[in-house]
Amino acid sequence: MSPCRAPGRLLPLLFSLALLTSCQGGADDSKPAPGPVGTAWTRIPVNDLPTGFYGFDAKTVVASDDGFVVLGRNLGSDGALFRSADGAVWKAAGLRGDGVTVKALAGYGGSVVAAGLDFGGGDVAPVVVPYRGKGKWGRTEKLPGGVATDEVLAAASGPSGTVVVGHDGGEFDGLGDRPRGHSLRVWASVAGKPFGTPYRVGCPQWADRPPEAGALADRHGFTVWARCSDPQGVSAVLVLASEDGRVWRPKSGPRTGDPVSGAAFGADGSVVMTAADGRRRLAAPARSRSWSRDVEGATEWERGGQLVGGKGESVEPAQVVPVAGGYLAVGAVQDERRVAAAAWVSDDGVRWARAKGAARGGFAPAVRLTAAAEHHGTVVVFGTEPPGPSQVSGRTHVWLGRLPGGPAVRVPSRGSGLRAFQGLWDWAGASLEITPKGDFTFRYRLYNDCARDAPPCDDGTDWGGLATGTVREESADVLRGTVASANVRGDKNIRAGARVVVEREPYGAIGLTVGGFLSTLCVPESQDPRCADVHG
Repeated sequence: MSPCRAPGRLLPLLFSLALLTSCQGGADDSKPAPGPVGTAWTRIPVNDLPTGFYGFDAKTVVASDDGFVVLGRNLGSDGALFRSADGAVWKAAGLRGDGVTVKALAGYGGSVVAAGLDFGGGDVAPVVVPYRGKGKWGRTEKLPGGVATDEVLAAASGPSGTVVVGHDGGEFDGLGDRPRGHSLRVWASVAGKPFGTPYRVGCPQWADRPPEAGALADRHGFTVWARCSDPQGVSAVLVLASEDGRVWRPKSGPRTGDPVSGAAFGADGSVVMTAADGRRRLAAPARSRSWSRDVEGATEWERGGQLVGGKGESVEPAQVVPVAGGYLAVGAVQDERRVAAAAWVSDDGVRWARAKGAARGGFAPAVRLTAAAEHHGTVVVFGTEPPGPSQVSGRTHVWLGRLPGGPAVRVPSRGSGLRAFQGLWDWAGASLEITPKGDFTFRYRLYNDCARDAPPCDDGTDWGGLATGTVREESADVLRGTVASANVRGDKNIRAGARVVVEREPYGAIGLTVGGFLSTLCVPESQDPRCADVHG
């Protein structure tokens, strides 16, 4: 029997997602890998991703009753939320007008809850907010005993309820390298009841970063992991467990001293993924260890197989999630020369196999996969590549995978050629409208105030500059044409005969060159920072 095939399991179904390239099974690390099977992932072209994904770094994806919800950082700002019914078309789903910054997202059985900090009303407090579907959120619930210095680190939901992990933040004890905050704080809600008072346990921590923490809610209750560091090194490695969310006890395992990179509860049991300590990578490539329980009747945590990369590669898992037939872990592998996206699959949470998308539509190189989730047979995976020398941030990528019996993967697109450019695009100082026939109207700011200057001028709502013309398709993503008329005589840049180039840009934007004008334009009211008013 193959070391990666347990009797009576659903391994072939899960592995139809991917092309197997390596296998690792429990205590025996030397057994050969099975042969290749599988299908490709489909990558959504970056040009067709929404403008909100410009500079977006996904942290967590969860399945909701109506699709997916993803949480991440947008150009360095926490709490960016988006939703999708199918994993393909994404819309902003942020909490509006209430001052809440979301720090963690948890989901189970289609229900989703966000945990974060409420800055509204002048009093900062940790809170939770339920997701109601279609981008709407419910009433904010303040966590009992929360204080303004609290930090929210993690959250998890399961059949036992929801658990939120925080750190007291605290005041600085003094100057220099003194740690900030002394205790981990854990809130739990059972059977939909309000959250109880927090459980506190010592966790001294550096001033400039929060503790590493993870959480799980499963059939046995709640489990919380944390690793805290003060100026002297690791100050505490905690594994806490509670059946009812009120009485918490230290737990003996999984207790490796390594940080938890992900935890998941699925139909086949619970899985925890630990990432090897980075300080050990000098001696040998780092591997990630899995732990599981409720697999084939085991009620205690058992040490599972490792996630491995290629020769000389260190493994960096980011998230593990349940999918139909087993579990999927996503992350990256790294050696001295490069970073590459990586995924691993397991039918039981114990034995893991390295998976790659096929060459066509596969995971892009130099990308770290950061988050994944499955909903009704569709798997969505987010990844981020490092920024280039002239980039503000790295590009966000999204892949779609299909489980057996799931819906066909549909990749959205504005089309190509003229169809992709039709409609209105704007920037704080300009707008461009292109018709299906290729006729365009370009309006731009003249900086002539109609209150004191003769026309053409800007009246405060409409820009006075006006140019019209026609563009034609040069390629699927590029239009070229000329200005037929312009209302500013003697202008050396935007004038009749000036060349016009319109190009598609990543994340639902276009680039426009007309005469001496060069800018990125976006769909109206997109809040895309590339189209902000740089003139003030």
